[in-house]
Amino acid sequence: ECVAVCIDRSGSMGAPFAELTVNVVQKAVAQRTRMEAVKAMFYAFRDRTESVGSAGRHQMGLVQFDQSVERLLDLTPRLDRFEAIVDDMEKRGQTAIYSAILEGARMLERPSQEDARTDLRVLVLTDGQNNTGVPPEEALAAVNRIGAVVDAIIVGDRPDANLRRIVSATGGECYQIHDLGEGFELLEAEGVVSLKARRGGGERPPWQPREPVDFGSIAEKALTQAGKVQRAPVLDQALAKSAVADVSKVSDIVAAAGGAAAKRILLELKKVASGDAGIWLHSGEGVHVFPAPDNVKFWRVLLEGPAGSPFEGGVFALTVVVPDDYPFKPPTITFETPIYHCGVSDSGKVCLDILHERWAPALSIPKCLEAIRRMLTDPDTDNALRQWIAELTLAHKSSNGADTRYVDKAREATLKDASVSVDEWKQRWGC
Repeated sequence: ECVAVCIDRSGSMGAPFAELTVNVVQKAVAQRTRMEAVKAMFYAFRDRTESVGSAGRHQMGLVQFDQSVERLLDLTPRLDRFEAIVDDMEKRGQTAIYSAILEGARMLERPSQEDARTDLRVLVLTDGQNNTGVPPEEALAAVNRIGAVVDAIIVGDRPDANLRRIVSATGGECYQIHDLGEGFELLEAEGVVSLKARRGGGERPPWQPREPVDFGSIAEKALTQAGKVQRAPVLDQALAKSAVADVSKVSDIVAAAGGAAAKRILLELKKVASGDAGIWLHSGEGVHVFPAPDNVKFWRVLLEGPAGSPFEGGVFALTVVVPDDYPFKPPTITFETPIYHCGVSDSGKVCLDILHERWAPALSIPKCLEAIRRMLTDPDTDNALRQWIAELTLAHKSSNGADTRYVDKAREATLKDASVSVDEWKQRWGC
């Protein structure tokens, strides 16, 4: 993916911006201007790009704009090179948003010709209204020629209407933040950072020339707030439609099993069904297993929120996909129900060592599920997938509970997203 980042440094960027009381990224300060806020957002975007993508998969270039546009750094996979350049940016002048988009499109012309599979994106970080430079139609025509997507992160309350039209016409997203906490939370979403993640991991569709349209007829893109970013689908559609059964009916799926992996999985399921405590880390309390009768390598699971945690009273649906070379490779376990936890990404991926580098064939899927439930009580903030939530978790711990932002948010999200009971889930699944 190639991203041309366009940073607004116009005079209005000197206006005050809401403070942040927890510093979570490099260059964070307690009192700031919109210019400082945008710089911090850039660093957060850069760092998330490195964590979401494989090494070298993302290239970024940098454009700054006021009434004039300046290309500061061409596309490069060396994301560390942006450090001194961004630090030295200062506010001045008017706001030429569309001219910056035009320059971003020019930057992306070379990769557009080299590989049709490369995602092309112009990301605009700005606080308001265009008041100079080329017309919006010219900027849109430039990105349409190469099939680029335009995204915008709006800092403040005055988004430019024509910028929103350009975003809409190119299939992009328009995000709005009112304080840096919202900004950092926004960038926890993988779909904000990566177009591939936004598609659920799929490759870029074949490029089709975009039909010219009357610019004035284009609807303005709706503004998306932090915490409202749509989750990308992560489960294969065929698996998503799979029927499941209560683990007590495991004997019904013996005939469908075959191979060493399937035999091992069936053994684990039988131990769960018979109440064999040895298959769990402890007792398996609060974990409910529902394998697919026609595919033992796919399970649905319900986890009850542990008592005493912010997730108490909630029920979280997960999926388990077991590889063909199990138990030599770990299962893939994903939260389907959104959860406000630093160890679970917005797309449901779980950061737990026994599911990755510390996996061993002596472990079992039920042990992993119980470890995930225990993780809800004791988050590992040192190995977080969502750093902003990790910082709020640490603030809660270090203040002996006086800072309630983490638990308040987690309880609110649990009530909103995890209020379906175990019995109601079983009824939905026909179990």
